[in-house]
Amino acid sequence: YTLAIVRDDLTKGREGQTETRTVAGVTATCVGQTGSGLISGAGRTDRVVACSTPSINTKVRFFDRSGDGPGVIEETLSWAVKG
Repeated sequence: YTLAIVRDDLTKGREGQTETRTVAGVTATCVGQTGSGLISGAGRTDRVVACSTPSINTKVRFFDRSGDGPGVIEETLSWAVKG
């Protein structure tokens, strides 16, 4: 759910921006990584966010077509289940 919120909103998932949501008692936090969503030429860089819950860590890249199409493609860069 938190990833969907970030994916669809270009103001979220930018470098240093944090988005936190709690659903059914589970809190997920996503943080924009270095260089994520920054102005570049006539557009913006793709957004990369690292997200965590008490049991999962993941890192996702949203291909935003230079800021014209939020999250048109989503790529999972890493995924790990904690302990």
